[in-house]
Amino acid sequence: MDYVLIAMWVLVPVAFFLMALWSWLEQSTQVRKGKKRSEEPQDLTKQAIFLSICSIIAWGVDALIIQSGSVDFLFGEWTPKPMVRFFVYPLILYIGAVTVGQTKRPSIDKLPRPSEKYRNK
Repeated sequence: MDYVLIAMWVLVPVAFFLMALWSWLEQSTQVRKGKKRSEEPQDLTKQAIFLSICSIIAWGVDALIIQSGSVDFLFGEWTPKPMVRFFVYPLILYIGAVTVGQTKRPSIDKLPRPSEKYRNK
């Protein structure tokens, strides 16, 4: 079970760092210049850093609180400890997303009517 948790805590942020690297390389090549960019490397890097911080917090909660048996009274004998350990990371991701919030929503300007677009030409 430990290998699955470690793989989850490490591979998810690493995947986002690799996507950020891929996006940066794609934007720096001459082929993609002038084309619409689908993902910005800065956004993916921020997400990877957020996931890394959440992974470190999940590891700390697992190692210091769950493994030590400090929360056994909350779950009792009916909830298996591996299940609690597995759901710590998604719970921390959710709490972190609610706490930190989302990025600013893009504003959509009012598009001109088709008749106005042809009048301006």
